[in-house]
Parts: sequence; structure tokens; C-alpha cells
Amino acid sequence: SLASDASIIPSLLRTCGDKFIKFRKCHDRVVKETLDSHPEMISIKEKIESAQPGKPHTGGQVYSTSAKNPSREALLSRGNHLLARQVFQECSYIQTPLKECIAEMACGKERAVRDAMFDSGELSDENKRRLMEFEGDFQRCLKVHQVKMDVALKRENGRDSAQGKID
Repeated sequence: SLASDASIIPSLLRTCGDKFIKFRKCHDRVVKETLDSHPEMISIKEKIESAQPGKPHTGGQVYSTSAKNPSREALLSRGNHLLARQVFQECSYIQTPLKECIAEMACGKERAVRDAMFDSGELSDENKRRLMEFEGDFQRCLKVHQVKMDVALKRENGRDSAQGKID
């Protein structure tokens, strides 16, 4: 379980740490550049200044009242998607091997379950749903370990890296 695996973090950092640090540097650079100078982001930031909070609908999603005047939440969401897209485009060269390394070290069980399901041939709707669940578990495992590595490195270095979403 994720609670009992704190002991894996040191070996994870030894094995995947260099890739993680390269990804973190790329991530922080891309987030800063996007926030500072990406035309779409500048436009989003200007609109956020004057935007009204949206009205929450059922399901916790917040939608804007009109397409012409998107809510603050809709704009923030658009900004986060843009950041994620930019990080993916510019940093996947190192993020992909990083995820592979974490998967190898810490998420083997989740990956094996997902792959076994995927390799079982014809997927019924029920199996497709379960495959999506297993894929979700696998991605969560990767993300949790990436966050734990980040926390451990910050503790080691006594510094905070730029805030941004990690996918």
C-alpha cells in the first residue's frame, strides 16, 4: 500500500533521481516561460483580472454564464490545461523515461494488473471500464511517487521549487 512504502523513496531517488531533477528543471522552466510570455496565457491572465466567479452546478463543476464572459474558474482551468500541455510538449523527452523508471521501481503491481487486463483480448464494456480503473490506479501510483520524490528532494535541499501542476 502507498502508506507503507516510505522506505522505497531513498532507492527511488537513487535510481530515478537524475531523471526527476531534469524533469523538475524542465517543468519549472516551462511553467515560468508559459506564465510570463505565452500569448494564450497572457490573454487568460488578463481575462482572470476582470472575471466573475462562476455559478457552481451539480457535480462540483463550475461553468461560466456565457462563452463571451467565462468565469474565473473556467479561465483557471483553461490556464492549468495550457500549462499541462506545454509541459507535456516540452518535457516528455524526460518525463516518459522518468515515469518508466518509477513504474519499474514502485508501480509494478499496478502496471501488471493493467497489462494483464489489456492483454486478455476482446474487451467487453465491463472490462473496458475496469481497464480504465486499473489505468487510473497506475497513473495515481506514478503521481504519488513523483510527489513523494519532490517532497524528499525539497527536504534535502531545503528549498521550494516553482509551483505548478505535475502530470
